[in-house]
Amino acid sequence: MKSLISAFALMFFLGQILVFAQHDHSQCNHVASFDRSLISDTLDAISYEIHLTEINTSAQTIAANTKVNLASKIDGLTQVTLELLDLTVDQVLVDGVNNTFDQQNPFLYIPLNQSLNTGEEVEVEVFYHGSPFHEGWGGFHWSGEYAFNLGVGFESDPHNLGKAWFPCIDDFHDRAFYEVYATVDNPKKAVCGGTLMEVIDNGNGTSTWHWKLNTDIPTYLASVAVGEYENVAWSFNSMNGSEIPINIYVKPADTAKVEGSFQTLIQVLDAFEQSFGPYEWERVGYVGTAIGAMEHATNIAYPHFSINGNLSNESLMAHELSHHYFGDLVTCESAEDMWLNEGWAVFCESRYREILYGAESYKTNMEGRHKDVLQNGHNIDGGYYAVSGVPTSITYGNTVYQKGALMVHTLRNYLGDELFFPAVKAYVQAFKNDFASSWDLRDFLSSHSGVDLTEFFDAWIFTPGFPEYSVDSFNVVPNGNNFDVTVFAKQKHKGPGELGNSVRAEVTFMDDDWQQETFLMEFSGESGEQTFTSSINPQLVMFDLDDKISDATTDKVITPNAPFSNGFASLLFCSVGADDFPANDSAFIRITHRWVAPDPIKNPVPGVTISDYHHWRIEGILPDGLQLNGKFNYNANGNLDNGILTDPNDSVGILYRVSRSADWQPVEATRVGSFYVGFFNLPELLPGEYTLAVWDDVYVGIQEEEAEKLPANDGEISMYPNPAGDEVAIILGKRNATLVKIFDSNGNLVDEISNYEKYKALKYSTSELKAGTYFFRFMDQNGREIESHKLIVN
Repeated sequence: MKSLISAFALMFFLGQILVFAQHDHSQCNHVASFDRSLISDTLDAISYEIHLTEINTSAQTIAANTKVNLASKIDGLTQVTLELLDLTVDQVLVDGVNNTFDQQNPFLYIPLNQSLNTGEEVEVEVFYHGSPFHEGWGGFHWSGEYAFNLGVGFESDPHNLGKAWFPCIDDFHDRAFYEVYATVDNPKKAVCGGTLMEVIDNGNGTSTWHWKLNTDIPTYLASVAVGEYENVAWSFNSMNGSEIPINIYVKPADTAKVEGSFQTLIQVLDAFEQSFGPYEWERVGYVGTAIGAMEHATNIAYPHFSINGNLSNESLMAHELSHHYFGDLVTCESAEDMWLNEGWAVFCESRYREILYGAESYKTNMEGRHKDVLQNGHNIDGGYYAVSGVPTSITYGNTVYQKGALMVHTLRNYLGDELFFPAVKAYVQAFKNDFASSWDLRDFLSSHSGVDLTEFFDAWIFTPGFPEYSVDSFNVVPNGNNFDVTVFAKQKHKGPGELGNSVRAEVTFMDDDWQQETFLMEFSGESGEQTFTSSINPQLVMFDLDDKISDATTDKVITPNAPFSNGFASLLFCSVGADDFPANDSAFIRITHRWVAPDPIKNPVPGVTISDYHHWRIEGILPDGLQLNGKFNYNANGNLDNGILTDPNDSVGILYRVSRSADWQPVEATRVGSFYVGFFNLPELLPGEYTLAVWDDVYVGIQEEEAEKLPANDGEISMYPNPAGDEVAIILGKRNATLVKIFDSNGNLVDEISNYEKYKALKYSTSELKAGTYFFRFMDQNGREIESHKLIVN
């Protein structure tokens, strides 16, 4: 443990000497990337009829033929291009007639004997066989006597992997109807999307399972799963009056577990219908797979381990189901806008909790995501990204999923529930069975709600990082029985990006009796002010008390009425406590971890660096006589303080200021831990702001007894002590020296100090100099001498 008060006092003493001196007193995958809309720009797949004639789990091969009904989108189309990955084409028929083809993996080029004009149709049937492609996650997989597909791949670029098991137009734009005929060995079953039309007993130990999907989908949502499955079935009464079947296909040993793992499925369906409108699909379906999960339309691939008899994977069940609104029904236009699928599905993980378990469950779930993204998101994805326009390397990354959910949460509260949910329901209906972009979402919600969301999307959806809002100060003027309260707000930004405009956030007033009034404040740019007429005389003004926006802050409110110790290290990296508490009283305390750099020291201290990443604000309504204590964590290894905790020879401590108008000052603190990881105990914690700071011992580590002897600096360069022993302190004052040349008494250059412009004070070791007289010549950036000082070395 290390007490830092005397060291910091010394540091600031030196700083004030310098401040006085400066005053003037007079950003191969298996499949190469290609234009994702190239094929679907000219050709539309209307329907697929897939015949899986052999599924050999021992050899891990398939044999199949697929009929594709296609329509031309242009005049003079002379060639059909499809995609089929790693499977060998044996024969191609065009309108039932044998046709030539050219297979260049993953493309299949089929010349037409007669060109097609816009709207004209053709039927292509492809016969093929082989070992289907799969990567670590996506593609066509084998697991013992089970086989199944996962429609996208994390590693493949493009990610769409319908082409892993049938020839297709494999992008997010093209949608088609599906029928699948899968022949399997008895007693296996083949489970696909849509409705089971029939099971044909072939009389040879095999059966053909015929499925038909009545809604058109993009290729990546088509599915098949083969194995010994049992069907656990019931139904759901939709808000549109229809009874929708539910089928959960699982291993026979897992049938008894279905009830426990899916016990809230109907409640979740009700929650999504309440939020986003009627469930538009013909069936609710899940099928157990060795890995997953994947939102195949009406036939969700769901890992066997999640079917465990309890609700430990309830959020996964809900996530995949929510894709039947966001992803399956309305599909993102491109991988770069995947947040429209995945970010909204993660938001739904919180939304269903809100309806099933209450508002606090929603808030807690969103709160944890928020903190994790602020701390780790940019490290996981290798940089700060906007949710729209992400590179394909992080299509399925933290930005898309977790930050995407935070953006939906913030959009919800920017509009308010009374506008947001009706607008989203209308958006789902307007774009159902189609694709949409972030711009489509922006423009539709703007039009429907009557709120122009251009600047919101610019600040939150199209800009990397996060804005951060805070109350800078406030002023109260009595106005009859009311009070006119002028709030001055500040905006900062975490990560790269411009400050946003049309900021809308709640500001809450609180008086001494904890009465509250909340208003909506609006401003643009770095700062703004707005006056509100309040019925209470506020002693505290707080931005976003109910965490309705996901800006670069995380916070907690505590209301103790007895001695307490609250640890929020995992969320806030600090905690507050009190050893004694006034009788029959209580306190309101808000702790905010601000994930942006604090304001700089007003009077810079040479060699002192404050955090470039985060700081804290403590505020509240406290009873007289209450003394708080606090603990602030630091960690150079946890994506927190690695920006400044770089040299263990430096010292580290805590600075404090009561408000933004005051300057940072050292506080009494005891450090526990190493230079890189630990915490500071503060015996007295006052309302205000706190930040981590380090100082370079080489330059400002002058001994306290020497500092007491330092003369006031008049703005010129000074050196102390003179005569010098093993070291000398050099204070630059307001002079702009960049180089110091040191000469002995014979005029020989014996040493230089370069990059001197970085420092206003330093400690120079003279231990290598012989006893004698030396001349220190201080040079500017143009090589001109500013001053020359004589130093005697003993």
